[in-house]
Amino acid sequence: MTLRFSYKWNPRPKIHLAIAVSIALFTGLLSFYLYFDTIKNLSASTVTKGLVVESKISASGMHTPIISFQRGEGETEQFVSSLSSSPQKYFIGDIVDVIVSEETGKPRLLNFFSIYGLTSFAALFSTVCWLGSLSIYFFKSPQCVRCGSFRAPS
Repeated sequence: MTLRFSYKWNPRPKIHLAIAVSIALFTGLLSFYLYFDTIKNLSASTVTKGLVVESKISASGMHTPIISFQRGEGETEQFVSSLSSSPQKYFIGDIVDVIVSEETGKPRLLNFFSIYGLTSFAALFSTVCWLGSLSIYFFKSPQCVRCGSFRAPS
């Protein structure tokens, strides 16, 4: 299988490898940065209980909970979660954990995807890029690394 690009640009396997490794390094470093930033933000946040008071339904059928919680000063506040789901995951009357950032004061629903979602995506993307670069190196290189024999480029 030959991959052709626009304007008749067909890079050699070494260029493919350099591109894949560069993307893998960038997303790997990004995932480490996001992870340590998340850990720092979690250590400077407080966890409180919240109550799902309403569920907004979008035109596509996604359910977004509206959560009411009490801040440390005793005032009640509501926020719309940044996460939506279909089928509905949070129902009216459910008690949920809410994490409130001390720096920004912004509340978030405490679950894996709202905390580590972007970090996980960057790490997964980096892993896929590393696997892709290894496959380019082993299967598209004119010099077969495993057996030491020469293969004609395809």
